[in-house]
Amino acid sequence: MLICVIPVAAVSRVMTKLPSPKLIWLEDRKPFSERFGDVYIGSGAASEIQHVFLDGIGIPQILKEGKTFTIIETGFGTGLNFLAVWKLWRERVNPDSRLNYISVEGYPLSRKDMSRAHAPYPSYASLSKELCNDLPPLVAGYHEVSFDNGRVNLLLLYGQVQEMLSCLVARADAWFLDGFAPARNPAMWTLEVLETIGQLSKPGTRFATFTAAGEVRRGLEAVGFYVNKRPGYGRKRECLTGFMEQKKHDQLSAPWFALPRPINDGRTVAVIGAGIAGCCLARSLSKKGLDVKIYEEKKEPGMGASGTPAAILQPRPFFNEDATSWFHAAAYLKAIKFYDDLEKDGNPIWQSRGLLAVGRDYADGKRYKRFAESGTLPSSHVEWIDSSTASKKMGLALSVGGAWFPSSGSLNTKILCKTLVKGLHLEINAKVSQICRKDNYWLLIDQKGKTLCKAPNVVITAGYQSGMLSSFGNFGLVANRGQLTLLDPLNSFTGQKASLSYGGYLTPPILGSGGKFSHIMGASFERINNPEVNKWSEPRKIDNESNIRILTQRLPGLETNLEHCLGGWVGLRATTPDRFPVMGGVPNRPYIVKNYAALRHGRKARKFPATCYTQGIYVLTGLGSQGFLMAPLVSDLLAAVITGTLISQPRSILDAMHPARFLIHNLKRGIA
Repeated sequence: MLICVIPVAAVSRVMTKLPSPKLIWLEDRKPFSERFGDVYIGSGAASEIQHVFLDGIGIPQILKEGKTFTIIETGFGTGLNFLAVWKLWRERVNPDSRLNYISVEGYPLSRKDMSRAHAPYPSYASLSKELCNDLPPLVAGYHEVSFDNGRVNLLLLYGQVQEMLSCLVARADAWFLDGFAPARNPAMWTLEVLETIGQLSKPGTRFATFTAAGEVRRGLEAVGFYVNKRPGYGRKRECLTGFMEQKKHDQLSAPWFALPRPINDGRTVAVIGAGIAGCCLARSLSKKGLDVKIYEEKKEPGMGASGTPAAILQPRPFFNEDATSWFHAAAYLKAIKFYDDLEKDGNPIWQSRGLLAVGRDYADGKRYKRFAESGTLPSSHVEWIDSSTASKKMGLALSVGGAWFPSSGSLNTKILCKTLVKGLHLEINAKVSQICRKDNYWLLIDQKGKTLCKAPNVVITAGYQSGMLSSFGNFGLVANRGQLTLLDPLNSFTGQKASLSYGGYLTPPILGSGGKFSHIMGASFERINNPEVNKWSEPRKIDNESNIRILTQRLPGLETNLEHCLGGWVGLRATTPDRFPVMGGVPNRPYIVKNYAALRHGRKARKFPATCYTQGIYVLTGLGSQGFLMAPLVSDLLAAVITGTLISQPRSILDAMHPARFLIHNLKRGIA
């Protein structure tokens, strides 16, 4: 299956707060946008939605078909269109059907305003409460919310319509072309936007819109839609409906990164490795209805690099209005909600809450200050505080201020990994040394030649060893040794209340596996060229000294020494040169080398065929020091790629994580 993706020009605008719709409330309780000079909804909105949109795309017939159905909407507004579709879907469609509802909104409403807009419609009351409770923060980018145990998936694209749609990986079954009228919001109806709508459609894709403006009708016809006028609602004489009649040829912008076909030859997936990546992925795949079997070489999950005594969630500062910044924001917000939900279910995931980032030096501190004050994350998630306020929040005497992340903190990694795989098939002390293909199955074989498992689909989440297990070879992974230092709580920073980041990091006292409290200080960073030969696993005094020195140099008032050292912990992280994970189907290396060798001559993308994958084998690795922050989102993305379901991030992010990206880069340079 080839999914069309429109090339996206690189942008370098500074990321800012999403613009306000400048909402006021009229005397008749209607929401009115001063920005666009129009009401969001008129009298009898529920009847208008039924007439224009639901009848316009033929909802009754859709409900009878009972399949996965994708609606894309321009203009989420009050969310009433979504509520109307969701209500019908819940009431009339069989439980095996799925609804994907994707909606763009450049000027999103707050939860309070959206809830108020829904108040006149009591039939939507329960759905409105669910929606408003789970609305994402007002942060630019892609935000996925699931309802009804995953049967209904809402993907909100907060940003300008063309920029959001041009990044989308999807195929619409139907379009709701809403938003304010062309005369009031012309940017929503440009020919460029309509062309993108055509490219994200397929033969037979339907559309419905309230407008009958001539430029909209002509634009839709120009991109291949058959357009039909029908009676409008209320005082509007006409509205438009239609379907995609003449689909233009799809052109892949990067055929070497085309997605693999979704699995269709067996619903069993073997996951190799039970670190945070493997555990999150196993959970995501299980929620998609797959039969998941996990194979871990250690005695319990979360024992390798994921077995760190404490995992710190700290987002990197991001500034540009681009897909990379959207991804980092989405990963952070997803991780916080993901771990909070686990905690609400009675799992003691969090060791401490709150994190202060002062930066590794003065310049880095200024970057965090700029980030905290930019509005790219809501003030409920980050704010800049001065040294006095920071000292009070931290319980430490600090000479500098920092970016305060109240929802962040440190995680109990062992409890977390065990929680994620609870109820799933897990085999421990099961080291996979080789993967072989036989009779349309993959055989997982241990060191003694014993077959541990036979499965049609395999995902390798084995850290730096992932390349060796795959048929592809090295994915550009680098093994980096990291040593943590454990410190006695009775020291100069007794009383610390929250985690501190300063180039290294320092947690409050936490209870370790031995029943003793200690601060966790991290972490050293050393490249290990040959982990199978070089000795790296034992803690070293010199690294404990280095960890302590980094703290005292950045924050001289927090002095400590090796007398307080209780020991060290060492792990080996799999990292990549570009700091993005490796995620996706495992490509066929000989095919890529043969078919894309001409990239070094600058040939255009249309001259190349779509890439080829090794059937039924996937990889997720290279999360580095951001594993606990990125794993919840990236695991969901890979589960969507494997199953062919809704992909919740821009295509450029998938390309940035593609397992063959370093090989393609070398081919372009003529050095592969």
